[in-house]
Amino acid sequence: MSRKLGPHETYAATRSRIGSYSNVYVSARLREAASPEAVRYAVSRLIQNEPILGVTISGEKPGTYEMHKLNAEKYAIEDFVDPTTFEDKQVSDAQSDLHYVRFDLTKSHWRVYVLDHGREIMFLYDHTLLDGMSGSFACRQLVKYIEEYQEGKNSEDVKVQVSQKDLPPPVEKQITVSAPVSRLVKELANEYLFKKPKTSLPPQVLPWSGYYGTIDMSMEQTKAFLEMCKANSISGGAGLYALLVCSSSRVLNEKYPDAVQTQVGGSIPWNARNFTPGQDPQRLGMVVGESLFDNPVPKPEDVAFGSGGAVPPGFLEIAKVYQDQIKKDGVSTWFSGYPFMHIIGLIPFVDLEDYFASHTNNYDRHMMYSLSNLTALETSPSIERLRFSQCTGATCPFIQFSTVGIKGGPISISIAVAEDDSIVPEVEKYVEEFLDQLTRA
Repeated sequence: MSRKLGPHETYAATRSRIGSYSNVYVSARLREAASPEAVRYAVSRLIQNEPILGVTISGEKPGTYEMHKLNAEKYAIEDFVDPTTFEDKQVSDAQSDLHYVRFDLTKSHWRVYVLDHGREIMFLYDHTLLDGMSGSFACRQLVKYIEEYQEGKNSEDVKVQVSQKDLPPPVEKQITVSAPVSRLVKELANEYLFKKPKTSLPPQVLPWSGYYGTIDMSMEQTKAFLEMCKANSISGGAGLYALLVCSSSRVLNEKYPDAVQTQVGGSIPWNARNFTPGQDPQRLGMVVGESLFDNPVPKPEDVAFGSGGAVPPGFLEIAKVYQDQIKKDGVSTWFSGYPFMHIIGLIPFVDLEDYFASHTNNYDRHMMYSLSNLTALETSPSIERLRFSQCTGATCPFIQFSTVGIKGGPISISIAVAEDDSIVPEVEKYVEEFLDQLTRA
């Protein structure tokens, strides 16, 4: 079975092939270590049950890409799991190396890694066919199958068996709404006619460098953070976006004052699964678009905690901007389909190879922030914590947060910065101080 890639998938596959983006991961921290045998069994079950994971991509140019079910006879389980490379490392130690793993889409687009001697099970994947929600589903399914093995419900037949289920259709055929022509025309005009002033931010280049960090909130910090959001009538997502902006305020105002003297661009990936009737939402693969908006970057003095642990005014200002935009886009989406559809990926007459070549040749980086939030997910009791880190690269926002929580459990934040290794420590320091202030209040 095979099918041609849809516009959104073609956009992502082109980006992947030229190396302008890294991969994504979702990992599960287990309360007890999984054995190598349990992980191999879990991987075999994952391939057998999830059709989007048993495929390869052929084709040399955009427009010729096709998805094929892989030939199971040519694969072994070892092609999809690596139990040794990062066995003695924590996620924070291996994060950078993992983002630089490159996938050959003609062979596979994902792999499972075992970290910390079986305590951390990571699902690492290329962004072409899977978004954050589908990656988190795959990771949690792995844990389910590990538990199945440990409970003795397993089969001894551990080998690659491709799912017999149909491949999910491209996102453009899944959702019941579409992007309006007026929005497409506006994006085309922004791309080819109007230019923002050049700033001193590092440009988009190939080859690119990414710098990463991990912040694991404790249960106490998570509880205090969510209670603070509730007390100020903001959502957890709004609070996390405000934390992203405020944590970078000082370093951006000091290093790139010209870039933050006016409003900056922010983006929030949206999950469009509510618009896919008749489908199996968690197994759909790539069903994500972006909500785009502008927000100010507060001055450092406006993001500092006041006496008595008062939440900084700059923090609340940014949270309100985020929340208002989400509300606005959520309403308009019922009629227009935007922001769930990725604009460039929907424009068939854009030459994607030329597009990426022009955008990675010292192209001005005007998108400052991105927050990708998987929210609070239902998990097995055997999972202590989830971690999530989105793709970075030559065509990405300057600073990105990837956040995920589990219901009744802690939130984890991954930080990614393009081309500037001084940002991550500053962001980590502010976030830790912010959370410390909340737990003292």
